[in-house]
Formats: sequence, structure tokens, C-alpha cells
Amino acid sequence: MTTLILKLADADNKSIRGTMLQDGSQVFSVYDFIHKTCAYKDQGACARKQFQRLVSDSSEFKDEIVSLCQNHRIPGSRGLETPTMTLRGLQRLLLILGSKVAAEFRALVEGTFTRVMAGDTSLIQVIEGNAASNAPINKAYRAALEKEPVDPVLDEICKKRKLEHEETLFELEVAERKMRIDEGKQRMKTQALENTETLIGILTSLRPDKPLDERTKLQIEDQAKNILLTGENNMITNGNSQGISVSMLAVAMGYNCTDAQRTEIGKITAKKYRDKYNDEPPKHPQYVKGNVIQVNSYTERDRGMMEAAIKEYMENKKAK
Repeated sequence: MTTLILKLADADNKSIRGTMLQDGSQVFSVYDFIHKTCAYKDQGACARKQFQRLVSDSSEFKDEIVSLCQNHRIPGSRGLETPTMTLRGLQRLLLILGSKVAAEFRALVEGTFTRVMAGDTSLIQVIEGNAASNAPINKAYRAALEKEPVDPVLDEICKKRKLEHEETLFELEVAERKMRIDEGKQRMKTQALENTETLIGILTSLRPDKPLDERTKLQIEDQAKNILLTGENNMITNGNSQGISVSMLAVAMGYNCTDAQRTEIGKITAKKYRDKYNDEPPKHPQYVKGNVIQVNSYTERDRGMMEAAIKEYMENKKAK
């Protein structure tokens, strides 16, 4: 058998005696491990008592501890066979000992898990360094991993963290893209308003002695409203930017109405609106034959009602 020394820390007094078995397995003294990690001050009696408590019939860890232990004689030792464990067994034993472990070792274990869960990238350097290292402890861990492969729990954790990280990056990218789009729309809206102000200035400078006519004022007002409310920058050419008009809807339905007919249809539509909503139709300013007047204002929700009024009037007129 080959004598092994496992250093839990840089200090020599933290070394654990071990041996390599004929099949290449590396095992280490359980007594030494308990003695060093629990920082007992005696010569090993406390460690032995602690181990006996762990394997007693009253211990909840008895079966697990027994399954992890192998009795072997450590080379150079004057005693008989002693309980030994592989490195993975010692790691499990460390968790079972719990609060009995000295703070130095608890901090080491807890710190390692914390760094893994937090995705500390410096841990990758530690792992790569250990993989390239020929230090005895690194060789021992690699040998233990080969003999007792670890379940891919850490791999699954890292994979999950990576997916969560990628999802977070995607959400951030979408949010940033939306922000850029909103900022672009705001810049376009600001530029459109500035263009409108420039237009007013140009029109005013062309005829400084005469104020803008009502139609132009209405067009500019509608344009400013469109920019502020919808972000669109469409100059109104007919002074009728609000909702749906009877005349335009009648043409779309295939009717060519006179002004008098449109007036009559408007009255029927207004009556239908009052009957349906028990209220007067809203109004908006419209440029008509050189004057700005208030006309009834209808929206898309009123299209069916307006079509019914147009059809009712035109069919009655046709029947007569």
C-alpha cells in the first residue's frame, strides 16, 4: 500500500493520512478527518468517540456512515485497521458533522457553494487551475472522481443558470429595442411639431399683413392634434380629419348625393344617434365652402348606423 497525505489547508497540522489500495482507490483516515475538521485538541480520543456516536444504533446516520466506510490499515500506523473513506465519502461526512465542524472548514464549504450558485466566474479559473495542477490534492480528487463519478447536479445547475442568463439578456434586448423604437417615435413627433411651427412661420412671413385664413388654421390644428395624439404627420387638405362623414360614406356605398340630400341624411343620422345613445352627437369644426362650421362628428362605431340612414333615405327617394 502507498502512503497518502491529504492537506485540507496549507498548514501541516491539517494533513489527513491515507493510502492507495490495490485497485487504485484512495482512502483516508476517518479519525484524522474528524479530528482535524472539528479542531479537537486531544490526541484523537474525541474523534473516535464522535465516530462511535455516528455509527451507534441510535444514530440516524448509521447506515449511511457504515456504507461509506472501509476498514484499512494506514501504512506507518502502529494500530490495527482504521475506518477510511474516499474523498467523496469525506465530503459527505463533512455535511453530516454539520455544526461540529470548525468555522474555518464550514466557511470553506459554504463559500464554495455560494460561489457556484452565484455564478462566480472566478470559480472557473479555480477549476481549470486544479485540472492543470499536479498537486497531490488535485490528483487525489481526479482519481476519486474517476472511481466514483458524480451525478451531473452541478452541470444541471450551470445549464439552468445559463438558460436563465440567456433569457434575461433576451428580455433586456427586447426592452432596449422597444425603448429605442419609442425614442425614435418621440423624436419623429418632436420633429413633426417643429416642422409645423416652421410652416406657420413661413406662411406668416409670406403675408405678414394678413392673418392666416380659417381653413389653414383648421388644417394646422388638425395636424398638430394628429401628431400629439397618434404620432402621425398628415396635413389635412379638406379640413375634415375627424371621424366619418356622411358624404364620404355615401360615395363609398355607391350613392351620388346632392348637398340637400346630404343634409337630410345628416338629420336622419342625428336622430338615430339620439335614439341609440340618448344624447346629442358630438361636433367638430369643418371647413365648408369658405367657412368653418360645427358639424356632427361620427366615428367607426357609428358606421353601421350611418349606412342604415343613407340606405333608408336613398331607397325611400328611389321608391318615390
